[in-house]
Amino acid sequence: MSESTRECPRAVACLAVYNSAQFIKKTLEALAAQDYPNLEILISDDASTDHTARICQRFCENSRKFQLIRQSHRLGWVNNVNALFAKARGEYLLIIPHDDIVDPTYVTKLVKALEMNPRAILAFSDTKITFLNGNTPTRRPLIAKYGELDGVKEKLERAKRATRYQLTLSTSWPNVLTVAYRGVFRASAAHQIGGMRKNLAGEFGADWAWLLRLVLLGEFIRIPHVLVEKRRREGSLSSTWEYTAWQRFGEWAGCIVTAWRAGLSYVEVTKLQWWLLESGCLYFLKISKRRVGLLISRIRKLIGARVLPRY
Repeated sequence: MSESTRECPRAVACLAVYNSAQFIKKTLEALAAQDYPNLEILISDDASTDHTARICQRFCENSRKFQLIRQSHRLGWVNNVNALFAKARGEYLLIIPHDDIVDPTYVTKLVKALEMNPRAILAFSDTKITFLNGNTPTRRPLIAKYGELDGVKEKLERAKRATRYQLTLSTSWPNVLTVAYRGVFRASAAHQIGGMRKNLAGEFGADWAWLLRLVLLGEFIRIPHVLVEKRRREGSLSSTWEYTAWQRFGEWAGCIVTAWRAGLSYVEVTKLQWWLLESGCLYFLKISKRRVGLLISRIRKLIGARVLPRY
């Protein structure tokens, strides 16, 4: 072990993979190219039916940085991430989606930011979002930035801003809280929280409740540079979700449960749940208003009426 490795706190990249043989190599190459000297890449293959595990195994054979866990049966996204948390041994952890590409300085810069601020629990960067059909771009890339938590030291103020996630989805996407999902966070936080949890809608939106819980534990640091590329592919997990009202309700309800589990005082829990209730009502009102507007527009076109008031 080199001197620089001994001086750096250990970081573990948690890479949950499933049927990603067509694109996983680039993700693995980007992780292999990280300049952080004390990094382990821990991979959990979720019983893939293609050659994903075989590709990952080659990287393990070529570098001691890589370690592969092969699940005997399908766990799903949330449980596979939790399986990685249970195996990871380091001071810092980060979740890497299996189709993301990270800059070679990614881990170094985020760990450095956390080392310089002991009050911070998570550091993240801006994200480039690329939309792909196979390997072909389908639209212009977007840059996702989330600065609502910059410099916010007070716990409940951070939580209040985090509860606005669903509202900002309809007004500021992609500059929303979940940009921070790919950040580096303190391993002690993951152990304290006990991992991610499903909600009434299953896995949908589990990252919102997870991030809300982290927000209650410490500050978030944003690095205002694009250090990661999210590759959104047709057929990926986030692309297959239907984003129904029930899924959004389950996502919101998961945060309500998180408030109870956070170990807050009665007054703090009451405030947090009120903010969640308020933002939830405003979000569903906004969605309902939009749907009514679309309905009236369709009726207008159908019957050619000019007497209906504009919505």
